[in-house]
Amino acid sequence: MITETDLWRAAVVDAVTEATGQLASTNTLTYTERDKERWAMSASEREGDDAGLMRYLRRLCPDDPHIEGYPGPDERTTTRA
Repeated sequence: MITETDLWRAAVVDAVTEATGQLASTNTLTYTERDKERWAMSASEREGDDAGLMRYLRRLCPDDPHIEGYPGPDERTTTRA
């Protein structure tokens, strides 16, 4: 069953993936750095590391509405049951 938190995680991954792509296309971030960021962020999503996802979101997409839309009780690292 897909939860609200799963949907939030997927939305964060989409937002950060788009942001890193834009940074790479403007040479603000190398393609190697972009790939490393995306692999690490995907690992955070897979492991249920919501705090890690929030760090990526705040750093790369500081105006994204998902920062305020986190469905959990706080920003602690959580894992899937």
